[in-house]
Amino acid sequence: MKYSTWKTSQHMLTNTFEINLYKDRQFSSVPLHSHNFHELYLFLNGKAIYTVENGDYKLQPFDLILIPANNLHRVEILNSSIPYERAVLWINPNYLNSLSTPYTNLAQAFLDRAETKNYLVRDVEFSKLLHQKITTLHKSNNSDTFGSDLETQINLQSLLLDLSRYLSTQSNSINPPIINQTVNDAIEYINKNIDKPLTLDMLAKDLFISKYYLARLFKKHTGTSPYQFIIKKRLTLSKTLLAKGISIKEACFQVGFGDYTHYFRAFKQEFGITPKQYLNFLQNKN
Repeated sequence: MKYSTWKTSQHMLTNTFEINLYKDRQFSSVPLHSHNFHELYLFLNGKAIYTVENGDYKLQPFDLILIPANNLHRVEILNSSIPYERAVLWINPNYLNSLSTPYTNLAQAFLDRAETKNYLVRDVEFSKLLHQKITTLHKSNNSDTFGSDLETQINLQSLLLDLSRYLSTQSNSINPPIINQTVNDAIEYINKNIDKPLTLDMLAKDLFISKYYLARLFKKHTGTSPYQFIIKKRLTLSKTLLAKGISIKEACFQVGFGDYTHYFRAFKQEFGITPKQYLNFLQNKN
């Protein structure tokens, strides 16, 4: 089996999907981040905790996590001496819509996760079947034989259809233990007001607690500060707007940045490229 080399970049190189199999030793934890595409994550081996927005999952082999676009998440490795193995599928929401029909919305699996906040499915038997589908998809996607492109699309649609059918009839999603009720309330407030002015003082006032206590609590349970959480969320949302054809300045202000220079610098620091370079990247993919 051919494994991919893990990269810190969170950019898709295509405008359709990417499928990768990873197996790493001495792997470092992945900091909180998000992206403007959906992610299917199948945990196969290791010892780790997966955080999505405001919930923690202590992973077990064949745990399946579905992460909708623009949801912040991270992985904390608890024992780096154990090989960390997983399969990861990234899929562009627009491409996913193109694979759907008026009667079969393949994006519903991810949309439901965003609505219910239940991101993990724990069903070993189903996940093993899905793993076979993922392996088949990975093989065809890396083939250059005649018809492999068509075979890959068929394999992808088959995988997503099986997933959607399963989720429409089963209820094996696991409610995550809330990180912390105060932090949970803070994240909910941020998500509802992301396009408005947000400060630590405002959060603390809304939650009736000290801003210093809130900052310490937030950092402890998410690995980042409230300020950085807000910035990361806004930056990812702005990438979604840019992909939809919204101008850079308009995207900047629509997601809550009050200053373009601040947005420009934050974007470059988070993604390693400028907003303009990201637009060029999108145009080259198309």
